[in-house]
Amino acid sequence: LLLNNDAVAEPGLGDALERAAEARPDAGLLACTILAADGRAVQFAGAGFNARLGYSGRVTTSIPAGLQDLGRADGAALAVSRAAAENAGLLDESLFMYVEDVEWSLRVRVAGFAVVLVPGARVRHKGSGSTGGRASTTNLYYDTRNTIVVSERHAALPRGLRALRRGVIVGAHLAQSARHPRRVEAARAVLAGWRDARNGRLGQRSSA
Repeated sequence: LLLNNDAVAEPGLGDALERAAEARPDAGLLACTILAADGRAVQFAGAGFNARLGYSGRVTTSIPAGLQDLGRADGAALAVSRAAAENAGLLDESLFMYVEDVEWSLRVRVAGFAVVLVPGARVRHKGSGSTGGRASTTNLYYDTRNTIVVSERHAALPRGLRALRRGVIVGAHLAQSARHPRRVEAARAVLAGWRDARNGRLGQRSSA
């Protein structure tokens, strides 16, 4: 079980995951339902990722009645089977944070395992606990860089289309930066993420 340092498990999480593992032995990742810190709003109940487009789509916030196959899990809370870990490996540390859960989900599925949402396995998640909260621009840097890297790793395109996809990813993140309370710094973070993806600079962002 992987649990973010800003996430708290609700009662019954372990039992729900155990039942799901028995019901779906083909599952490599069991994704938990992610609630807001107050337990009211649903932050995650499923999502996909289109690597060819570099697009995650909308996160599902309607909790299904039963187990459901997903395109990707959310790294705030998930369980991995031993077989999936041995065959697909663990999280890619070079991504450091953000989109590493997407990349892992894609790798697990390529290895022949399913990614399955467990509605009854629930955690409360503060969000942005590792990046300084809403005022931080760290998330925009890593999300831009890693979305480009993961898309190119899992869906290679010809040079012209690759440049177009990068432009779409950067444009989408610049649109997010325009709504940030620190718009200039946010836009700079997006462009820094693009440059580092282009130059193959991964790992933790240098403070220099």
